[in-house]
Amino acid sequence: MKAAVDDIRLCFVATASKDGTPNVSPKGSLTVWDGDHLAFANIEAPRTMKNINENPKLEVNTIDQISRRGFRFKGTGEIFEKGDVFDHVANDIWNREGETFRSTRS
Repeated sequence: MKAAVDDIRLCFVATASKDGTPNVSPKGSLTVWDGDHLAFANIEAPRTMKNINENPKLEVNTIDQISRRGFRFKGTGEIFEKGDVFDHVANDIWNREGETFRSTRS
């Protein structure tokens, strides 16, 4: 799983509001936190974050477009605004994107 996520990065996170309205949002920041958890950044995704707060059940889909092999992860989302998970995702993005990421957010 870790190798696939590290190679692919792009994923789609499916959430639903408390009334069941679905939302699918692309994420380019997917990373493996540990053997049981994935993490991604909240970059301009207010609906995803609102849905996770209201209804934390979600699904993450990722696919290698060349091999046409995909992975589907189902679970419960949790929002971290600081701490180890937050720092892990931020450092992962910085290590991959560096100044490119910073300049697009200025």
